[in-house]
Amino acid sequence: QQGNMAEAAAVLEKSVEVSADMAFAVIRVAKERGIRCFVAPFEADAQLAFLCKAGIVQCALSEDSDMLVYNCPVLIAKLDSQGTCDTVRTRDLRSLPGFAGLSYEA
Repeated sequence: QQGNMAEAAAVLEKSVEVSADMAFAVIRVAKERGIRCFVAPFEADAQLAFLCKAGIVQCALSEDSDMLVYNCPVLIAKLDSQGTCDTVRTRDLRSLPGFAGLSYEA
């Protein structure tokens, strides 16, 4: 009633939950268009990071910061309905003050 549509849209985006039916519908359409799809059996973070590091995919789209722990080279986060997003490249993290000593070596 107050007319703040932008704020209402932002709250709605955060409240949407993806169901299994929705995911399968997206996969079906993607396959119809010749797009390869991978489905992780549980959490997909490690699998997505592997696919990205192996060059099978160009980036991973996730809201989960665990992708950085798995050294995913390129992470797209906070994607909204307008196509705006944040892109994080792990190679750039070392230049940030809090990540100066970051190493992915065992």
